[in-house]
Amino acid sequence: MTPLPSRLTWKSALPGHVNVEVWSVVKVTIDRPGCISCENCWTLCPDIFEQNPDDGLSEVAEQYRVDGNPAEGEVPEDFADCTVEAADSCPVTVIFVEE
Repeated sequence: MTPLPSRLTWKSALPGHVNVEVWSVVKVTIDRPGCISCENCWTLCPDIFEQNPDDGLSEVAEQYRVDGNPAEGEVPEDFADCTVEAADSCPVTVIFVEE
């Protein structure tokens, strides 16, 4: 089961104001054509990365994709460390993380 992502909550002390929640995320991009299917990313961070069954290349897990794009995702802050570790371990440096 995937843990809930980190979030920051601001509560207004003023009557009638709405509480605001902001979810902290990191952005991840994979240059999929450059992927060599080494398995590092989906082994180190299986909640975020997976192997595409059709082409064998790495992709962002469906629940974290941006607009359904397997090469782009928004990852909950709770998974930031393993996402960065996966990017750092990529031998062809095709995974990019923006915090």
